[in-house]
Amino acid sequence: FAQRGGAPTDLILVGPRGNGKTALLRHMERMPGAEHCTLIAGDALKSPTDIVAELAKEDGSRGLVSRWLAKVGVSEAKLGFGPVSIAATDRVALNVSGLHQFLADACADEPFILGIDEAQEMAPEVLGGLLNISQLLAGKNARFVLVLAGTPKLEETLRNSRASFAERNVWLYIGRLRPEEAESVFEETMALTDKTFDSPAMARSLHEAQNYSIFVQMLGEHMHAQCELQDSAVVTEAVLEAALPDFKLTQRRFYGRRRTELVERGTLKPAIAVARLFESDSVREYILEARLRQLTGSDPAMVRTLNALRSTGFIWQPTGMHYELGIPSLASFLFQRSPELVREVEREQADLGDFLPA
Repeated sequence: FAQRGGAPTDLILVGPRGNGKTALLRHMERMPGAEHCTLIAGDALKSPTDIVAELAKEDGSRGLVSRWLAKVGVSEAKLGFGPVSIAATDRVALNVSGLHQFLADACADEPFILGIDEAQEMAPEVLGGLLNISQLLAGKNARFVLVLAGTPKLEETLRNSRASFAERNVWLYIGRLRPEEAESVFEETMALTDKTFDSPAMARSLHEAQNYSIFVQMLGEHMHAQCELQDSAVVTEAVLEAALPDFKLTQRRFYGRRRTELVERGTLKPAIAVARLFESDSVREYILEARLRQLTGSDPAMVRTLNALRSTGFIWQPTGMHYELGIPSLASFLFQRSPELVREVEREQADLGDFLPA
C-alpha cells in the first residue's frame, strides 16, 4: 500500500468470536510501516466526535494529526464531522470544510490505514458516516483505507447504517484454522522459547483445540506454563495432561459468556433448537429457516430470530447457501447447562412433527 499508492478498497473482516480478527489487526500494527496504521475499538465510537477524538490521540510520532499539523505549519486543531476550525498559536489559521477534507489532505502524500476492532459495536450512524467519508476519499484518490473487523453482528450494524455501498468492499470471512495451520501455530509459538512437541502430544493438542484460534492460544499458554513448571523443553502428553484442567476451566468460562449473550438476546431456546440440525459441519439455509419458522410461527419472527442468532455468532454463513456453527462445541455446552430447556424443545418438536415441506 505504501509503495504503490492509490486507494485500495476498504476491507471488512467478519467471523465469530475467537477466530483471530483482533490478532490480525494487532499484527498489522506491528508490521513495517505501522506508523501509517491506527487501531481503534469500535465500542468507543458512539458519536461522530469520538472518531475525531481517537484520531487526535497522540502516539509518539505516529499520530496522523500531529504529522499533518507539522506539514502545514499549524500547532493546534479542532476537528469534527461538520466544518473544521483549525487555529494556531502563531496566528496561522486554516479552514477545512470537514473531516473528509482533512483526511484527503493528510493522506495525499502518505498512506493511512484506520482499523476498527469490534466494529459491530459502533453506532450505526457513525459507521455510516465513516464509510461515506471513505468513499469520498476514494473519489479523491486519497491514500486511505478503512479496515472493519467484527462478529457477524457487524452485518446487522451495516444494514442499520444504510451504507448500501458496503457490499462493494472486500469481505473476508475469518473462520477456523485448517489443521496444518493450527499445528504451525503451536509449533512456531513454542519455538519462540526453544520448545518442541512430540507427535502424540501434538495430535491430542489439535483435537482439544478444534482448530479454533482462541482455543489454540489458550491451550498453548497453559502448556507453555506447564513446560516451565516441569522444566521441560518438550511438550509431552504428560505436559498436556497437566495443562488440560486449567484449559478446560478457561474454555468453560468462554462458553459461559457466549451462553449469557444468547440469554440476553432471547435466543437461547432457538439456539438449542437449531443446534440439533448440525450433525454435519453445515446446514442448508432452507432447512435452518424451516426449523425456525416452525419454532417461531411466522416468517417475520423467523427472520428476527435468524438475525439474532447470526448477530451473536452462534451461527454464521461464510459461504454460499449453508450455515455453520460459529463456535465449536458450544452447542454441547448449552445442552449440558440447560437440560430442562433441551427436554422442552424436544417435546415441542415431537408434538409439531416434521418441519420440512413434503
